[in-house]
Amino acid sequence: FRRAAEAGDPGGMSFLGQLYMTGQGVAQDEASGLEWFRRAADLGHPEAQGAYGLSLMLGQGVPENVPEGLRYVQLGAAQNDPQSLTVLGKMTFVGEAGITSNEQRGIELLQAAAALGFQDALDTLAMDEVQQAMRRLGIPQTVAPASGQRVGMGSKPKR
Repeated sequence: FRRAAEAGDPGGMSFLGQLYMTGQGVAQDEASGLEWFRRAADLGHPEAQGAYGLSLMLGQGVPENVPEGLRYVQLGAAQNDPQSLTVLGKMTFVGEAGITSNEQRGIELLQAAAALGFQDALDTLAMDEVQQAMRRLGIPQTVAPASGQRVGMGSKPKR
């Protein structure tokens, strides 16, 4: 994967970033992992865009930069990256980072990620707050309600 990454392959870059973040097969090195994610994200790799964008938004391993992180997450969501769709869906539902709250659009983004099997989206759709909004908006409920959890953007990046 290193050869592919160094040859400019975005998929290889993203995978190498994951390896560095988790320490699988290489010494764990968050800075190197995030740099590989950034390079892959800049070349349009949707999963890297989501992972790097969320890291920027949360200030995990990089200086916090919510607007730049949001830009990366939006790019990933536009390519149907489930993590990006979920983060953007949560933010749109509650209205975070300068995004105007739009419960219906937030739910649509979460449903798109859930349709791809992304567990965080499924869990969020099951939250009481989201279930209540779905009933209020007349959106069919596709998951069983969970109790007591609140919607928030702060998911850790998938690595």
